[in-house]
Amino acid sequence: MTAFLKKYMRPAYKSISRALGYSLTLGTSEAWAAFSTIAAHRLSLEDRAGMAFATLSSLDPAQAEQVAAAALRAAGMPASSFLGAMLEARLWAHSATETERKAYCLACFEVMAEANQSAFLQRATAMEAAA
Repeated sequence: MTAFLKKYMRPAYKSISRALGYSLTLGTSEAWAAFSTIAAHRLSLEDRAGMAFATLSSLDPAQAEQVAAAALRAAGMPASSFLGAMLEARLWAHSATETERKAYCLACFEVMAEANQSAFLQRATAMEAAA
């Protein structure tokens, strides 16, 4: 089997295998960042997605969620407002993932007073019409 793999393994896969070994050996954030760059250049989207899926599947769900959130640079929960609620909300929304923005938007909308829900919908409709 080893002779077969050596003979038929694509060169890109050989270099990725070496890069993975170096990253595992060094274990630093710099080494993993370099591996990410190499993988982006040497592997297809399908190859990278397969590696990501296999690796995330090897973790327990809470760990997998934390790793995926870090990879997506998720913003986490909004912080307390020190600079003013609207400014803080805009800063948070800028760094949040699409999933986070949708979840917090809907959750906030659901607990608004009915009058504020109507005002929100009117503003959103006006913004959509202006676009």
